[in-house]
Amino acid sequence: MLNDHFKDKQLVRENEWIRIYNIGPGQQYYESKFVHDNVQVLAKSIESRWHTLSAEEQADFVMAFQSKYPLTSEDEEILEFLMNTGDENVWSTLALPLTRMSSSKHEKALAFLIERIQRRDTHRANYYQALGELKDTKAIPALKVAYEEERRTISLDKPLTDFQDIFPYIDYLACCAALYILEGSKEFKQAIEALKSHPNENVRSQANLALRSS
Repeated sequence: MLNDHFKDKQLVRENEWIRIYNIGPGQQYYESKFVHDNVQVLAKSIESRWHTLSAEEQADFVMAFQSKYPLTSEDEEILEFLMNTGDENVWSTLALPLTRMSSSKHEKALAFLIERIQRRDTHRANYYQALGELKDTKAIPALKVAYEEERRTISLDKPLTDFQDIFPYIDYLACCAALYILEGSKEFKQAIEALKSHPNENVRSQANLALRSS
């Protein structure tokens, strides 16, 4: 159920996996039926239907499925299918669910996430966060390469003029947080703390979030 303070909620769209509500100007609430209605789905069903679903339906499924916990063997099969079949939006959304897979799938999830952070044509914060959650030190070398790349995209004191400019900072902070979790080096905690005095309020807020998550 929606929280009581969402008094003016309005159902925008519903399908077999998700309900989407408007809860205010420019604000939406996503209610996963996997969580709220205990919906279950067979891997073979998703595999056979995936390419017949619209882009919106695929996004709805992934948005709902990311909240599912605990994962069943069917759920893990779905994740493996989407690792092979999805696109960047799917992979980024499902990065954290990969960390909930069984221990027998750990190496596959780790290799997939490392492969994703080695690409520079996408935002990588979700992958960094997932690697931090996995707590596998084998990710450290790839994370350090990514850290050097991310560090070149940000400035400690340059004001931001465009909303999109915040994303390099989000990626950088998530990378620092993952490295601090895995290695415990003060270098990466200090890198996060340095952005707590950035002239942009959103950057300062993201730095505080990164410190809490690490």
